[in-house]
Amino acid sequence: MASSMILQNISLTHYRNFRREIIQPGLKFNIFWGDNGQGKTNLLEAIYLLSNLKSFRSSKTDELIKHGEKQANISAEIDKKGVLHQLSIGLATADKYYRVDGKNPASVGAFLGFFKTVLFAPEEINLIKSFPAGRRSLIDRAIFLPRLNICN
Repeated sequence: MASSMILQNISLTHYRNFRREIIQPGLKFNIFWGDNGQGKTNLLEAIYLLSNLKSFRSSKTDELIKHGEKQANISAEIDKKGVLHQLSIGLATADKYYRVDGKNPASVGAFLGFFKTVLFAPEEINLIKSFPAGRRSLIDRAIFLPRLNICN
């Protein structure tokens, strides 16, 4: 039986170019459009960060915090198998915290397994022409993560 995970909403505070934003995606399919620099990729990065505790764009935490601010926060409500959970990440230049339902998870693995995402970025289009190992890695991530049940 497939487990369901639905992102009910995501709240961004001082994250990249967002001052304060709450986004409630639709249940089935969502399209984000706009001019360059409006935050479409930043939103996707925030969702990925909630799943992986790292950015797919930057390894420097201070680059994730809005210019002129000391910290950023990302929180989301996730419907997991019919139960609503709150995930949150706080970012500061020298510190990072992450919580599930307001509590510190027992381990990093418990947080990482809670909300699963697979990223297919435009750069990965090069996988078609590159070595097979890169294609296998992408397929492995797409197949393995939905079956990973660390928190169940």
